[in-house]
Amino acid sequence: MGDTLVAVVGKKGRVVPPKVLRDRHGWDEGSTLVLVDLPQGGLVMTRAEALSAVRASLSGAGSLADDLISERHAEAAKDAQA
Repeated sequence: MGDTLVAVVGKKGRVVPPKVLRDRHGWDEGSTLVLVDLPQGGLVMTRAEALSAVRASLSGAGSLADDLISERHAEAAKDAQA
């Protein structure tokens, strides 16, 4: 992991990831890859890898529904006091 690998963009815009990368990630012929445009460059992964990354980034975020319900309860309590 963390290797620096090179791929060339061909005349028709085709990019072939190096074999070591395809093997490591299980990217077989016909695999659908997600390309994420970041300010630092591009990120390439499968849909499953993207979903896993999103879930991991949100794992400690708590529940948006619980946060909204708490806010509504607080607003209702303020309104009841007014």
